[in-house]
Amino acid sequence: GPVLKPQRCVPDHRTTMRRQHLLGHLSLLSLALAANGEAAAALSSSSSPPPPPADRGRRAFAGLLAGTLSSVLFQPFDVVNTRMQVAPAAARAGMLRTASAVWREGGAAALWAGTVPSAVRLAGGIMLYFVFLGEAERAARAAFGELRGATKGALDFALGGGSRTAAAFIFCPITVLKTRAELGGGGGGGLLAQLASLARREGAAGLW
Repeated sequence: GPVLKPQRCVPDHRTTMRRQHLLGHLSLLSLALAANGEAAAALSSSSSPPPPPADRGRRAFAGLLAGTLSSVLFQPFDVVNTRMQVAPAAARAGMLRTASAVWREGGAAALWAGTVPSAVRLAGGIMLYFVFLGEAERAARAAFGELRGATKGALDFALGGGSRTAAAFIFCPITVLKTRAELGGGGGGGLLAQLASLARREGAAGLW
Protein backbone atom coordinates (compact mmCIF):
# COMPACT_ATOMS: atom_id res chain seq x y z
CA GLY A 1 0.00 0.00 0.00
CA PRO A 2 1.03 3.66 -0.25
CA VAL A 3 3.36 4.95 2.50
CA LEU A 4 1.84 7.81 4.48
CA LYS A 5 4.31 10.50 5.49
CA PRO A 6 3.74 12.31 8.75
CA GLN A 7 2.50 15.82 8.22
CA ARG A 8 3.79 18.78 10.24
CA CYS A 9 1.15 20.78 11.95
CA VAL A 10 1.95 24.34 10.96
CA PRO A 11 0.07 26.90 13.05
CA ASP A 12 -1.87 29.47 11.11
CA HIS A 13 -1.36 33.22 11.39
CA ARG A 14 -4.11 33.71 14.01
CA THR A 15 -2.68 31.06 16.36
CA THR A 16 0.76 32.61 16.12
CA MET A 17 -0.61 36.05 16.93
CA ARG A 18 -2.53 34.72 19.93
CA ARG A 19 0.61 33.07 21.29
CA GLN A 20 2.57 36.26 20.89
CA HIS A 21 -0.12 38.28 22.65
CA LEU A 22 -0.22 35.74 25.50
CA LEU A 23 3.57 35.83 25.91
CA GLY A 24 3.47 39.61 25.91
CA HIS A 25 0.80 39.68 28.65
CA LEU A 26 2.77 37.18 30.73
CA SER A 27 5.90 39.27 30.41
CA LEU A 28 4.06 42.40 31.51
CA LEU A 29 2.55 40.51 34.45
CA SER A 30 5.94 39.23 35.60
CA LEU A 31 7.39 42.74 35.37
CA ALA A 32 4.51 44.16 37.37
CA LEU A 33 4.90 41.50 40.09
CA ALA A 34 8.63 42.14 40.30
CA ALA A 35 8.09 45.89 40.57
CA ASN A 36 5.43 45.34 43.25
CA GLY A 37 7.78 43.12 45.23
CA GLU A 38 10.56 45.69 45.06
CA ALA A 39 8.18 48.43 46.18
CA ALA A 40 6.97 46.31 49.10
CA ALA A 41 10.53 45.54 50.15
CA ALA A 42 11.47 49.19 49.96
CA LEU A 43 8.42 50.13 52.01
CA SER A 44 9.12 47.54 54.69
CA SER A 45 12.73 48.61 55.01
CA SER A 46 11.87 52.28 55.16
CA SER A 47 12.68 54.05 58.40
CA SER A 48 9.60 56.25 58.26
CA PRO A 49 7.53 56.13 61.47
CA PRO A 50 4.31 54.08 61.54
CA PRO A 51 0.97 55.85 61.20
CA PRO A 52 -0.36 57.42 64.40
CA PRO A 53 -2.58 55.24 66.64
CA ALA A 54 -6.34 55.37 66.29
CA ASP A 55 -8.20 58.03 68.14
CA ARG A 56 -8.50 57.13 71.81
CA GLY A 57 -12.15 58.07 71.93
CA ARG A 58 -13.09 55.64 69.16
CA ARG A 59 -11.03 52.86 70.73
CA ALA A 60 -12.60 53.44 74.14
CA PHE A 61 -16.13 53.48 72.69
CA ALA A 62 -15.47 50.28 70.73
CA GLY A 63 -14.25 48.58 73.90
CA LEU A 64 -17.27 49.83 75.84
CA LEU A 65 -19.72 48.54 73.24
CA ALA A 66 -17.98 45.18 72.80
CA GLY A 67 -17.79 44.57 76.54
CA THR A 68 -21.45 45.43 77.10
CA LEU A 69 -22.74 43.20 74.30
CA SER A 70 -20.59 40.23 75.27
CA SER A 71 -21.66 40.52 78.90
CA VAL A 72 -25.37 40.51 78.07
CA LEU A 73 -25.09 37.66 75.57
CA PHE A 74 -22.78 35.32 77.49
CA GLN A 75 -23.67 36.00 81.12
CA PRO A 76 -25.53 32.66 81.54
CA PHE A 77 -22.28 30.85 80.69
CA ASP A 78 -20.50 32.87 83.39
CA VAL A 79 -23.18 31.96 85.92
CA VAL A 80 -22.93 28.26 85.09
CA ASN A 81 -19.14 28.42 85.15
CA THR A 82 -19.10 30.05 88.59
CA ARG A 83 -21.59 27.56 90.02
CA MET A 84 -19.56 24.62 88.69
CA GLN A 85 -16.32 26.02 90.12
CA VAL A 86 -17.64 26.36 93.67
CA ALA A 87 -19.60 23.08 93.72
CA PRO A 88 -18.06 20.25 95.75
CA ALA A 89 -16.35 17.58 93.66
CA ALA A 90 -18.83 14.91 94.77
CA ALA A 91 -21.86 17.02 93.80
CA ARG A 92 -20.41 18.61 90.65
CA ALA A 93 -22.65 18.20 87.58
CA GLY A 94 -22.15 18.93 83.91
CA MET A 95 -22.84 22.22 82.20
CA LEU A 96 -26.37 21.36 81.05
CA ARG A 97 -27.43 19.97 84.41
CA THR A 98 -26.02 22.99 86.21
CA ALA A 99 -27.83 25.35 83.82
CA SER A 100 -31.06 23.41 84.36
CA ALA A 101 -30.65 23.65 88.14
CA VAL A 102 -30.07 27.40 87.92
CA TRP A 103 -33.18 27.77 85.73
CA ARG A 104 -35.30 25.82 88.22
CA GLU A 105 -33.93 27.98 91.01
CA GLY A 106 -34.89 31.36 89.54
CA GLY A 107 -35.61 31.21 85.82
CA ALA A 108 -34.03 33.69 83.44
CA ALA A 109 -33.27 36.12 86.28
CA ALA A 110 -30.99 33.53 87.88
CA LEU A 111 -29.21 32.76 84.61
CA TRP A 112 -28.58 36.45 83.98
CA ALA A 113 -27.70 37.26 87.59
CA GLY A 114 -24.76 39.63 87.83
CA THR A 115 -25.22 41.05 84.33
CA VAL A 116 -24.88 44.67 85.46
CA PRO A 117 -21.56 44.27 87.31
CA SER A 118 -20.34 41.96 84.56
CA ALA A 119 -21.11 44.53 81.87
CA VAL A 120 -19.51 47.33 83.90
CA ARG A 121 -16.41 45.22 84.54
CA LEU A 122 -15.95 44.05 80.96
CA ALA A 123 -16.88 47.27 79.20
CA GLY A 124 -15.02 49.50 81.61
CA GLY A 125 -12.04 47.17 81.76
CA ILE A 126 -11.67 47.01 77.98
CA MET A 127 -12.14 50.77 77.70
CA LEU A 128 -9.51 51.48 80.35
CA TYR A 129 -7.17 48.95 78.78
CA PHE A 130 -7.22 50.74 75.42
CA VAL A 131 -6.84 54.14 77.07
CA PHE A 132 -3.93 52.99 79.26
CA LEU A 133 -2.28 51.19 76.35
CA GLY A 134 -2.57 54.22 74.07
CA GLU A 135 -1.06 56.53 76.68
CA ALA A 136 1.71 54.05 77.50
CA GLU A 137 2.60 53.62 73.82
CA ARG A 138 2.71 57.38 73.35
CA ALA A 139 4.96 57.83 76.39
CA ALA A 140 7.24 54.97 75.30
CA ARG A 141 7.53 56.39 71.80
CA ALA A 142 8.46 59.79 73.21
CA ALA A 143 11.03 58.25 75.56
CA PHE A 144 12.64 55.60 73.34
CA GLY A 145 11.68 56.54 69.78
CA GLU A 146 10.74 53.89 67.23
CA LEU A 147 12.06 50.49 68.31
CA ARG A 148 12.54 47.43 66.11
CA GLY A 149 12.79 43.68 66.46
CA ALA A 150 12.88 41.86 69.79
CA THR A 151 13.16 45.10 71.78
CA LYS A 152 9.87 46.36 70.35
CA GLY A 153 8.22 43.00 71.02
CA ALA A 154 9.35 42.99 74.64
CA LEU A 155 8.16 46.57 75.14
CA ASP A 156 4.76 45.81 73.56
CA PHE A 157 4.40 42.79 75.84
CA ALA A 158 5.23 44.85 78.93
CA LEU A 159 2.91 47.71 77.98
CA GLY A 160 0.01 45.39 77.18
CA GLY A 161 0.45 43.37 80.37
CA GLY A 162 0.79 46.46 82.52
CA SER A 163 -2.30 48.09 81.00
CA ARG A 164 -4.38 44.95 81.47
CA THR A 165 -3.19 44.53 85.07
CA ALA A 166 -4.03 48.13 85.95
CA ALA A 167 -7.53 47.84 84.47
CA ALA A 168 -8.18 44.53 86.25
CA PHE A 169 -7.04 45.98 89.59
CA ILE A 170 -9.32 49.00 89.29
CA PHE A 171 -12.36 46.85 88.49
CA CYS A 172 -11.65 44.08 91.00
CA PRO A 173 -14.42 45.27 93.41
CA ILE A 174 -16.91 44.99 90.52
CA THR A 175 -15.67 41.44 89.89
CA VAL A 176 -16.38 40.59 93.54
CA LEU A 177 -19.97 41.82 93.20
CA LYS A 178 -20.37 39.90 89.93
CA THR A 179 -19.22 36.62 91.45
CA ARG A 180 -21.41 36.96 94.52
CA ALA A 181 -24.44 37.78 92.39
CA GLU A 182 -23.81 34.73 90.21
CA LEU A 183 -23.82 32.58 93.35
CA GLY A 184 -27.18 34.01 94.37
CA GLY A 185 -25.83 36.26 97.09
CA GLY A 186 -26.14 39.66 95.47
CA GLY A 187 -27.24 42.44 97.76
CA GLY A 188 -30.09 44.80 97.13
CA GLY A 189 -29.83 48.26 95.66
CA GLY A 190 -27.76 49.58 92.81
CA LEU A 191 -24.16 48.91 92.00
CA LEU A 192 -22.79 51.85 93.99
CA ALA A 193 -24.95 50.96 97.01
CA GLN A 194 -23.66 47.38 96.92
CA LEU A 195 -20.05 48.58 96.72
CA ALA A 196 -20.58 50.91 99.69
CA SER A 197 -22.23 48.14 101.71
CA LEU A 198 -19.40 45.71 100.92
CA ALA A 199 -16.78 48.31 101.88
CA ARG A 200 -18.51 48.97 105.21
CA ARG A 201 -18.84 45.26 106.06
CA GLU A 202 -15.50 43.90 104.87
CA GLY A 203 -13.28 46.86 104.04
CA ALA A 204 -10.55 46.78 101.40
CA ALA A 205 -9.98 43.04 101.93
CA GLY A 206 -13.51 42.36 100.76
CA LEU A 207 -13.26 44.68 97.76
CA TRP A 208 -9.91 43.31 96.58
